[in-house]
Amino acid sequence: VVIVGGGFGGVKAALELADDPRFDVTLVSKSADFTYYPSLYRMATGGRRAGSIIPLRDFFANKRLTVLVSSAETIDRKAQTLQLTTGETLSYDSLILSLGVVTNYFGIPGLADFSYGIKSAAEVQRFKKHLHDQLINERQPDLNYIVVGGGPTGIELAGALPGYLRRTMRSHGIRGRAVHVDLVEAAPRLLPRLPRDASRLITRRLRRLGVRVYAKSAVQGESAD
Repeated sequence: VVIVGGGFGGVKAALELADDPRFDVTLVSKSADFTYYPSLYRMATGGRRAGSIIPLRDFFANKRLTVLVSSAETIDRKAQTLQLTTGETLSYDSLILSLGVVTNYFGIPGLADFSYGIKSAAEVQRFKKHLHDQLINERQPDLNYIVVGGGPTGIELAGALPGYLRRTMRSHGIRGRAVHVDLVEAAPRLLPRLPRDASRLITRRLRRLGVRVYAKSAVQGESAD
């Protein structure tokens, strides 16, 4: 059994199958680490990397499986082989594809070019570098931030961002500046899949933190300005 993808689905499948002696399991992952998406916002706002990036070997200690750090390049379904970017060819009887997620910009012009994502450790580091460079280089920046998406990650990021920026300014001796964070959600309320009471409580909490909430507001585009 060959599993492609070292995220939630791939790791869960590997753990379920590795203890069954009928199977010879190989997990192919482009990274040697597992990314815990729900806490990436915390990493983006000063939290420890270890809380979001976990070595795959920690999951598979004493498990009967092979982990290959590589990416799948081509699949030959007739020959039942998988060609990897490292040049290896794997034969399989069963193939599980669990390739993960990327940010969906919903075709909105400019978002892919001018916004920052936090779906991977690399994206988080790019975002944090941008924040620090802006604060340190400008010293007295006009701090206006917009978070698009009123789901769990957007809410957590919007709520944590003001405090993180203020702490960063204090640690670098930068005179306090006002921080403005807007949270934009196309649905009529935040977390539309949860009960209305939860949405109301979360909206109230964000406003107390100084976050301006714009529900029922779909983003149409973004420019360099």
